Amino acid sequence: MAVVDGDSVSADDLPVTNREMGERFTDSTVVRVCAACNNGWMSDLEEATRLVLSALIAGESISVSLLQAESLAFWVAKTCVMAELTHPESAATPPHHFRYMHEDRMPPPGMHIWALNTDADDWGVRLQHFGILYGDPSELSYSEPCNTQSTTIGLGRAAFCVIATTQEVMPLPSLDDMPPLNAVRIWPNPVGFTWGQTRPLGNEDVWVVSDLLRLWLGDDDDAFLNALMGLGFRNT
Repeated sequence: MAVVDGDSVSADDLPVTNREMGERFTDSTVVRVCAACNNGWMSDLEEATRLVLSALIAGESISVSLLQAESLAFWVAKTCVMAELTHPESAATPPHHFRYMHEDRMPPPGMHIWALNTDADDWGVRLQHFGILYGDPSELSYSEPCNTQSTTIGLGRAAFCVIATTQEVMPLPSLDDMPPLNAVRIWPNPVGFTWGQTRPLGNEDVWVVSDLLRLWLGDDDDAFLNALMGLGFRNT
């Protein structure tokens, strides 16, 4: 379900595809990456994020520097777009964004990333991805690839939420506006932060977060409001 140019439509009318990798998505292999990248900057990125990522996964209380936050954001972005390559139907990252990441070593334009502290068993090792084709229905061709996505990555005591679009005029939901989540925005405009001092989110909370973009764009306002109330919001 999504909103196209202000009109609500069902999934039958608009391409919304999804990809869920459960128990061992970390074992997935992508063969689209050349050896020079795989053994070069990608390997360097894994090494640069190893310590901070291991601490977040273990739920340790640590202070993350600006440089570490930048590396972590790029690692999440890289993991997200690599996972997309395993399911082209739901991929929403255009080729020029891959080139941007290769050349600039940062998440592509239009990508927003948050980190969440969690103790959700369902999300110990899990990735859920939704791809949506968003735009003016009079100009859309449903053979076009998705242009908007939501990806949630769960690793141990950490979950990472990615919401991205290539549509410049499209607003996006922001986890910054949802205090009960205590989400840490790590892209864009990353800052250093302290991790492990907030209440961890349970299974239901992380499932709601993973579905927020679809709910926000969907044709059922009650479902979105009920989801927000489930996260701790109340009508004022």
